[in-house]
Formats: sequence, structure tokens, C-alpha cells
Amino acid sequence: MEFDGVWWLPDKQDHRVKGTLKIYDNHSSLLELRDILTKDEIEKIPIIHGVIFEGSKEVTLLECLQSDEKEDVLVEYCATQKNQKISPLVTIIGKHIKVPLSKLKIKKMMVRIPELDFWFPRNICSDLIKFEGKTIKITTDEKQIFCDELDDFVFKIIYSIGYSINQKGASYTLKDVKVEPYIVLEFKEAKNLKDCYDLLHKLIGLFSLAISDRVHISEILCSDDSAEFFNVYIQTEYCRISIEPKFIPPDRILFDFNQFKNHNCIRNWLSMYERLELLCEYYSSTITNENLSIEYKFLNLVIALEFYHRYSERFEQHKIDPNKWIMIKIIIKERILEMLKSKSKITDEEIKHINRKIEFVHEKSLRRRLLEIIRDDLEIHELLFRNSNERDKFINDVIKIRNTLAHGLSDEAFNYNYEMLLTLTNKLKIIVECAILHELGFNEEEIKNIAVRRLKELAKWKLIALW
Repeated sequence: MEFDGVWWLPDKQDHRVKGTLKIYDNHSSLLELRDILTKDEIEKIPIIHGVIFEGSKEVTLLECLQSDEKEDVLVEYCATQKNQKISPLVTIIGKHIKVPLSKLKIKKMMVRIPELDFWFPRNICSDLIKFEGKTIKITTDEKQIFCDELDDFVFKIIYSIGYSINQKGASYTLKDVKVEPYIVLEFKEAKNLKDCYDLLHKLIGLFSLAISDRVHISEILCSDDSAEFFNVYIQTEYCRISIEPKFIPPDRILFDFNQFKNHNCIRNWLSMYERLELLCEYYSSTITNENLSIEYKFLNLVIALEFYHRYSERFEQHKIDPNKWIMIKIIIKERILEMLKSKSKITDEEIKHINRKIEFVHEKSLRRRLLEIIRDDLEIHELLFRNSNERDKFINDVIKIRNTLAHGLSDEAFNYNYEMLLTLTNKLKIIVECAILHELGFNEEEIKNIAVRRLKELAKWKLIALW
């Protein structure tokens, strides 16, 4: 998107410069000025105001980096023209913000995620679009389909109805009707923009989990205490202007909208994120990073399960008090090193290696962690493995490949290929998904049904073998 306009500094409104604001697909922005806005030698300009000619909309640019000025020679006019480029961190269209970014407070956000359109209920707005003979009546209104009040904010999903008309002479024809779902966040106390985007990042992770695919935000509308809405653009990996609606078959998604509604998923996901952030992030990377190789997906899922076992309340950890363990480690190190030094010479490198081993001697091994996770859910265990021998082979293969990829420790008697790695990765992914569903409040029967569906889908594409 490109917008021509005029630009100035709030404290120097008499000096106005023409220029073009470019907003790119990833929500980043660049202002190209046809003169010098300021000659002050400052790294960042806190605020720039402007008005774009299209619709006479007010624009605010915040935290702006300025590049060196450039001089273009216009030979045909025997003249020179000075240009300057400015890169704002935040671009706001629709309002002049008079406070710096650190003091900007957001009261409400409306977020458009086109890739979730298929996931929300269909025909929910049929009462707002009615046909009477040859006449169509459209109620341009908002319809709320979901609301969940949390401690800090209210989460809503609304449908917005809009339409456009073509006029030709005295006749009018309906051009387009838009029924668009929006996610709305109403904060009980105004938040700064960074906290708002941090929350969006977490919610995007939940929706990616739900549909087992990457999702993007195409539009973000915010309002402050004045209740006036304005568009906000900040470059992030989950924002794309050009994103279009898509459709994912029901058997490929993890859980549907009705299940989302019935399990307090927002509350449970945010609670889980606070306790098990690495579980959420490492799993999300396997479905949101299109360029992630199968080796990295495998390792990320292993790390996610290790972290889950270590910090989930489902599994018993070591029984030694952490403060007491610190004292025990010191004594163990002193005694062992004293004994070794009395028996033979020991190098500094060997001492470091021994200290590292003692540091984590109380930690459970990856083998023990995987075994306890699988045993904890017997129904999933029975779905993935025919017997304990097959389960143990799975765990052994995972450990050997993890050691090869992460530590460079290879076993000459053990070889693996791409198909084997893919099968192990898909099984690990199902185990991680079952763990996350448990944290989201799904019961055992629901988790089993979802796991069965996942297994059948993978088997259909020959990505896993059913027994």
C-alpha cells in the first residue's frame, strides 16, 4: 500500500514536507520524503504526524529511524532535490497520537484473521441478511458469537456485516457483501502496545494449534480512552496484509470451534503458557515455520516433551529440596575430586566434565521422561504401540537419533533414514498434542478420539503406519 501525503514534526508544524508512506505486506513501513524533515542529529524521532491525501486520514509514525539525506540531480531542470527516508517502528492510520510510544495506552483491539474464517460457525448471520422477493435487506451491524471474561480482559468474537454498491445513473446494484469475523480484546485497564502484541502472539499460537496450520493477522484496529478506532501496523512474523481465507478439512484440524468454546481454551492456554512457555513455543515452531527441516522438528518436539515432563504437575520430580540439593552437590564434588586427585592425575578439562555430570545427576533421563509420559496415558499408549517392546524400541530410536543430531554421538550399529525419522516425528507430535489437550481441559475420551483421527489422517497420507 502507498499513500501520498504531507508530514511534519508535532513541535514544528510550520515545516511540512511532501512524501509517500509505504506499508508492506508484513506490516512494516517506510516514509520517503521529498525534502529534509529535520536536520537534528538524533538517532530516533519519537513522533511524526501527517495527513494522507486519500481520505484525508490522520497518520502518526512512532519511534522513527532516519537515514542519511540524499541529493538527486534533476538535469532537465538544472536543479537538485533532497530526499530522506524514515523507517517507523509503529505506523498508525486514523489518528494523531500526541504521546510517545511508551505512554500510548490501548483500551480495545479488533483483529482480523482471514485464515480462521472457515473455523468459525457458518450461516451465523443469516438473520442479518434477508431476501424478500427480489429485495435483499442487509443489517449493517455486529453480531457477537462468543464472549469469555478473563482477569485482565474480555475476549469476544464478533461478525461484522458490510456491503458496497455500484451506481450507474439512477440505478443501484449490490456489488459485494462482506461477513467478516473479528477477534475483540477489551482490556479492563488500558495496556501499552507491547503488552497487547505479546498477548496477540500467545493467542495466535492457540489458533495455530487449533487448526494445525499457520495463521496470520491481516488487520489490527485499536482504540484508546477516546474510543476512536485506528489501524496499527508493526512488523511481526504473524502479520500479513494479503492473507486470504482458506479451508482446512475437519479431519486435519486438532479441535473445532465448539470444542474451543466448551473448554475455556483461552484461559487454560494463557495459564499453560505462563507455566509451560517452551512447550507451547517449541510445538508451535513445528507447524508455523514452513522452512523448518524434519530434523529440527524432531528435536523441537523432543525438547518440548522434556520441558513438559520437568515442569508439568502431572509428573513427580526429584524429592530433594532445591536449596538442600545445592549443598549436597558441593559436598559430592569436593569428595569425588579429592578422591580422584589422590588416586591419579586429573586435568582441568576432566574436572569441568565431572562438574557438569554432577550438576544434573538428579535429573531424570530422556528415557525415563518419555516412558513416564507414555505410561501416564494408557489409551494413547495402546493407540501408538502394539506392546511394550514396540514402545521401548520407539523410545530407544528417539534417544539414539536425538544423541546423533544434538550431540554428534553416533552408533555404528544403528542407522536411520528419512522415513523412519518422519514416523518418529509424527508419533512425537501426537504425544505432544495429547499433552497440550490435557492442559487445555479436554477429557481422556475426547483426547483419544482426536488422537485416533490424527492417526487415520497420517496413515491416509502414508506418514505413519497403523497396526
